[in-house]
Amino acid sequence: MRCLSLLLLSACIENGIGIPGKGNPEDDKPAIEVFPPVLDFDALQLGDSATQTLTVRNIGLAPLTIVGAQLSGTSAFSLPVEPDLMLEPGAETTFDVVFSPVNPEDVGDLYVLSDDPEAPSVGVPLNGTALVGELIVLPNPLDFGEVPLGCSQSGTVHVMNVGAIDLTIDSIVPLGGDFGADWEFDLPYVLGAGASLDVPLTYYPDDLEPDEGEVWITSDAIVGLTIARQKGSGTLDSTVEDEWWQGNGPWDQTDILIYVDQSGSMQDDQERLAANFSRFVGILEELDLDWQIMVVTDEDGCHNESILDRDTADASTIFTRAVSGPNGMWTEAGLTIAAKALQDTGPGACNEGFLREDAKTTAVMISDEPEQSRTDWQTKVAKMQEFAPNISITSIVGDVPDGCETAAPGTGYVEASLATGGAVLSICNEDWSSYFATIAALSAYGQTDTFVLTSIPDPTTLVVWVDGAQVTTGWTYDATWNAVHFDAASVPAPGVQVQAAYDIEADCDF
Repeated sequence: MRCLSLLLLSACIENGIGIPGKGNPEDDKPAIEVFPPVLDFDALQLGDSATQTLTVRNIGLAPLTIVGAQLSGTSAFSLPVEPDLMLEPGAETTFDVVFSPVNPEDVGDLYVLSDDPEAPSVGVPLNGTALVGELIVLPNPLDFGEVPLGCSQSGTVHVMNVGAIDLTIDSIVPLGGDFGADWEFDLPYVLGAGASLDVPLTYYPDDLEPDEGEVWITSDAIVGLTIARQKGSGTLDSTVEDEWWQGNGPWDQTDILIYVDQSGSMQDDQERLAANFSRFVGILEELDLDWQIMVVTDEDGCHNESILDRDTADASTIFTRAVSGPNGMWTEAGLTIAAKALQDTGPGACNEGFLREDAKTTAVMISDEPEQSRTDWQTKVAKMQEFAPNISITSIVGDVPDGCETAAPGTGYVEASLATGGAVLSICNEDWSSYFATIAALSAYGQTDTFVLTSIPDPTTLVVWVDGAQVTTGWTYDATWNAVHFDAASVPAPGVQVQAAYDIEADCDF
């Protein structure tokens, strides 16, 4: 029997059977390898360009046909020559990718297409930044609330250069009859990288109708025109009464949407988020919550990987993959992406089943840049509330108003959080371990410690009630966000009414 086996083996060898590349068509396959896996370009001045080389190898046993390449994302990346050739086994070729900055931060993907049956499309992330000045305005809009007729109210917008180089402000033009601007600095004004400038504004209503105004700021920033918006309305009453209802949990179910900015500077933050996933889930389990989590990063609004729940096997590994992509052209328009994700939860949509009846909805927005949707944050929040009425938005973003070394101020996200009873957490901190207890508590109970006033008060007249009883301690007035902020030990209980009364702070002719 042993001799027969050897004879059969010898015959197989002579006929090439069982040896890769020798009579086994299923083994004679091309296999593509693309190197490097990511192209990161150094920061460039606008108008400059840089080139990096991508290598494509055939590591298979049959000829590999490269049929082309496709770019997605920003127009900052281009291919001087698109690859179209055949590679024999073991052979390689190279082609160039050119970066010419268009935005302060450009992100795209290059897909190499071939006849590799296992990997017909291989994606290579592309990242590049521009050495430019970039203006943002905080707050935007500046809401004066109600102001008595015959009176004026002063406010300030902070104009900040969050770019990498100095910029020059050429003009500041107020538009809108009831709003004015008055400043003491000379124009043109050179605003250094990371510096800010205060522009005083005044609102003087002449009727009871709502007013809107704009201040147009022109500069040599990458976007030449920056618009600071204002709003307010006149009133015959100088006293205001505001009321709110504290989140009325607890909930047994929670649906948590997590948006993560996919720009190149966010890699360490994505890793921090992934590292805390198990801790987060552990806290949700301790609260006995029936939870669902989905990560959304692309403008199509569809979840990455899968919708996770307590029955998902290897959820931590799936979550780690999910927080690192994909991305699209609007990766820093987080509220736009989140609103689209909630819209696509109906039957047949890509996020079907995510929003459940009687579940608390929490959105977590994580970015080191301001919110950059085409419309204002109020419009996007209203869209999110259309599909998830009880949603609270928590932001892990740059500190306001100054940001930090690693992040610009998270304007837009912060206002959305304050308006929906979510938390505002700093992306500048390296330790996020306590953040997830906060997010889990909001998902279970929906309580907030910050209540935004509708008008700007004279702080000396501000009176606060909780559940019908006046409280004189345990809270402070936060002028930055025009809000009543409660200490951790004094946060109002779920479902109770919170009220505030105050006189409007204004300069009057009478």
